[in-house]
Amino acid sequence: MKLTPRLERLVLMARAFDSANRALADVLRTKQFEAELNLEAPTSAEVRLGLASRQLRLLSYVAGNPMLWHHPVGEYFLRPMVDTRILATWLIARNDPELFEKFKSFGAGRLKLHKLHLEDFVEDEELHGEFEGFLDYLDKRINSETLEEFQSVDLSGNFSGISIRDMAIQAGLKRLYDLHYAPLSAELHGEWQSLEEWDLGVSDDPLHQSHRFGTFDAPQEGVAIQIVGHAFFLMADTVTEIFTSLGLDIGAEIETCGVAFTAAIKRARESTEAESDR
Repeated sequence: MKLTPRLERLVLMARAFDSANRALADVLRTKQFEAELNLEAPTSAEVRLGLASRQLRLLSYVAGNPMLWHHPVGEYFLRPMVDTRILATWLIARNDPELFEKFKSFGAGRLKLHKLHLEDFVEDEELHGEFEGFLDYLDKRINSETLEEFQSVDLSGNFSGISIRDMAIQAGLKRLYDLHYAPLSAELHGEWQSLEEWDLGVSDDPLHQSHRFGTFDAPQEGVAIQIVGHAFFLMADTVTEIFTSLGLDIGAEIETCGVAFTAAIKRARESTEAESDR
């Protein structure tokens, strides 16, 4: 099927973004081995590098798929990226090895709890054959470092004991929280402002007295390329801070990736303008 000029531009732009992301990923994958790591206590570095990788992974999802360059779809990726930005900055600022260990053990405990719940479900519903392979997979993951019997399960809200808002304040990122985290959360949690914007419409029938009804539609608003820009800067800020905390300078590499993103957007805009002049 032949693509329309508009779709072709979006696809080419997505490919350019993907190429830039892959180039940056290759550099970071190599660069991380230059850090002076404490192999006797690796958790701090592992968590930092994992969070850095997560940001680039989420950016890759967004930038490489034009279907995500729309509101409110982009929110499902931007909110986790803001979350990761705040978490990484807070952990680095605190620089407490015990916090990194708590982060790791909290997540490990949640995985263990998931397996226990699944085992109860399988037993109650007599579905042993259907879930045997997946339970084996979970068992291997859970016991890969520490035996399950020695892992605790924390049923509290999160590992830190404080809210993400307080975490943002302590990390000096309250403005990021106020302007982005809270509004983006509305779509993820299905709050009223999200329903009003995307899922409800006022009836034209005067007898309904301006009653709202469900639209039951997935609106396709115009492409909002700023979603990609927002995701890029979240990735750049987070990854740069993490690598800096490990004693590594990746400023040039991040800049190269940013230049490639900017060039792709510029080419697409120039192509659009040229087409409109015809």
